[in-house]
Amino acid sequence: VVGNFDGGLYEFLQVYWGFVQPGIVAAFFAGMLWKRVPAGAAIAAILINPPVYGGLLYALPEVAFLHHMGIAFLASLAVLIGWTLLAPRQKAVAQPDEAQPEPGQDHNEALPPVGWPLRLWGLGIAVGVFLLYWAFSG
Repeated sequence: VVGNFDGGLYEFLQVYWGFVQPGIVAAFFAGMLWKRVPAGAAIAAILINPPVYGGLLYALPEVAFLHHMGIAFLASLAVLIGWTLLAPRQKAVAQPDEAQPEPGQDHNEALPPVGWPLRLWGLGIAVGVFLLYWAFSG
């Protein structure tokens, strides 16, 4: 299969990684930044990605795969946001900065605090790397 692909192994991996990556990234970022995302919404976002991405590859073969991945990411994110707004998780999941040590457990063994500034910093790094790639990919 890879030998018959026009762009070689590297392009093959890039193109077909799009069937997996956008939905997982959308679910990861939504779960990291929004406490009430239900597990079903994350699963739906991951499952909606392959048909959206595949449909884009079929319908718009002249468009770059990275654009297909961006559109599939936005579609997965729309499913996540819609589901969460319609049926949010009733009890917010405890984030690491809210974790309390168990009785008898040393406080230093509890999860390290991760507040909003660190979450936004991580998101900013990811967006920055994407923008650098986009700017220099020509």
